[in-house]
Amino acid sequence: MNLEFHHYQLPLRSAANSQSAAGSVEGLLIRADGGDGGYGCLQTWPSLGERSWQEEWTAIKRGDWSSPVAERLRACLRADAQGFQNGASSFEGCTLPTSYFTVSGADGIEALEAANSAGFAGGKIKGSSDWQSTLTKLRSFHQALPEWDWRVDFNGALDVGELRAICAGLDESLRQKISYLEDPCDDNQAWPEIDGVRLAEDRISSSGASSAVRVLKPAIHDWRQSSPARDLVLTTNFQHPLGMLFDWWEAGQAELAGRDLLPCGLVTQGIFAGNEWSEALGPVVPNPQPPSGLGLGLRDLLENLKWERA
Repeated sequence: MNLEFHHYQLPLRSAANSQSAAGSVEGLLIRADGGDGGYGCLQTWPSLGERSWQEEWTAIKRGDWSSPVAERLRACLRADAQGFQNGASSFEGCTLPTSYFTVSGADGIEALEAANSAGFAGGKIKGSSDWQSTLTKLRSFHQALPEWDWRVDFNGALDVGELRAICAGLDESLRQKISYLEDPCDDNQAWPEIDGVRLAEDRISSSGASSAVRVLKPAIHDWRQSSPARDLVLTTNFQHPLGMLFDWWEAGQAELAGRDLLPCGLVTQGIFAGNEWSEALGPVVPNPQPPSGLGLGLRDLLENLKWERA
């Protein structure tokens, strides 16, 4: 396989998570065999414990595709190439699951009301170690949209006492609208059982109570290896929109396989400051339509980039 790469850096509207203050995302777009072997995206989050994309790329150039990120990149290349070689969209026959609205740090009530008008029925916010501020924001959003359900991703920012405190601060109306709290504490702490509040596991494995929900990112994990005993949510890794399209495709494959999915976090192109890549994914709506074109799409943009040999 002959590989080429294009380095990208895309500005964000606000920080992506509680563990990173980065104002942009960067990584590599990969082209295999001049495009015949597919296009893919290589991006990681070292602030969340992943190897850097530079380390991943160094290993791949040595022929080492053994890491989860590299294996998923190869799956992305295959998914894109298959559609291209068939002269069709890779999404042919796929139906994408419904997504919740991903709230960026720059979004306020006005943005939520616009999302509600677009058809969203729930949202997800990023929590932080300042759990009082997170709780205040959650209450404000719930008051504005009492019919919405909510997910909060803490990226391991809380200790057990803080987790108990934020749950105790939920009145009954809001508690009933919490779909789950994701990765509340780091992996050195046993997550407690919280009456009436579901916990979700994404990057962090609890040594305590088993979480009811498994959140997976197709850019890192293959959903086919997850247990059907737990509710499943698929989300993007806040990567380049080409990588997001691979997440969409994997979610479509899960639907085709009959896997039951909770509302997913796939419509995340709104995290970026305006650019042609995110705009090519279309409007931020709960049931997006993949862009037209061969493979995963975006080939008109990809073919106009400057590519360098690995």
